[in-house]
Amino acid sequence: MVMLPDDLIQYVNRIELQSRKVADSVFSGAYSSAFKGRGVEFADVRAYQPGDDVRTIDWNVTARTGMPFVKQFVEERELTLMLVVDVSPSTRFGSGRQTKLEVASHIAGVLGLAAVRSNDRVGLIALDRGIETVVPARKGRRHTLRCVRHILERSSRRVPRTDPRHTDLAGALERLSQVLRRRALVVIVSDFLTGLAPEHLPGSTLERAVQQIARRNDLIVAHLQDQREQRLLRSGLIEVIDLETRRHRLVDTSSQRVRDAFERESSDLERAVSDLTTGAGAQFLPVYTDRAWAEAMVELFRARERRR
Repeated sequence: MVMLPDDLIQYVNRIELQSRKVADSVFSGAYSSAFKGRGVEFADVRAYQPGDDVRTIDWNVTARTGMPFVKQFVEERELTLMLVVDVSPSTRFGSGRQTKLEVASHIAGVLGLAAVRSNDRVGLIALDRGIETVVPARKGRRHTLRCVRHILERSSRRVPRTDPRHTDLAGALERLSQVLRRRALVVIVSDFLTGLAPEHLPGSTLERAVQQIARRNDLIVAHLQDQREQRLLRSGLIEVIDLETRRHRLVDTSSQRVRDAFERESSDLERAVSDLTTGAGAQFLPVYTDRAWAEAMVELFRARERRR
């Protein structure tokens, strides 16, 4: 998918129309109920009264005065939505009507417009082998569409023939943890083809970065996948290209052993990303280019609301 400037503008407009419809019909209510009023800010202390939650006792003030005092909080009605979107060359792949990058732009559009409806701020980190674009969180429809445009602009850039580096998702999350001043909703959208084999994810820098973000924020991880990355069709000898490194390789898809190994590696990666996410206390959402994802995310929000 390569877009000229005019094509890009038209595509962003189309995403806005489609995303607004989804956000208005089912998404905004689920988003608001799941996240609005979730956060709290310290306001003051007052004397303890029978029936107060003992977990709110301010032990420093209690020790200083000799009388029990509890902390008072006010709800944070304003939320920050931070989108961390993988725009590396591998996300340009898609075997159907949409590439992974296009699906990622739709996710950003729907979530961003739901945030706009709730008067929340939206920010973006678009990452490739390094951090590609950082858009500070702001309010408004035009700002949200600017974030979507930044994601799609990557599709128009030429992929270098060779580049030994891999997508630095861990570095992007570490930078994000440094700039977030208050609790936020962080949504990672990536295919997790980061150069790490599934068996290397546990204990990795990426795992530590995910855990750090999840400790301080609400975290959702959307794992982008395409059906042709999950299963090889029996098509004889084919040439495949690694979009990250531009390396070419011949694969004998007539071999059952080759097809089984391919499917096993794909399922191992999804399991590793799922374990990485849930182990950090975050929410995991598999997203496929050939399947509807909005309803699954709404159900994810509703499950969160039920737990609350």
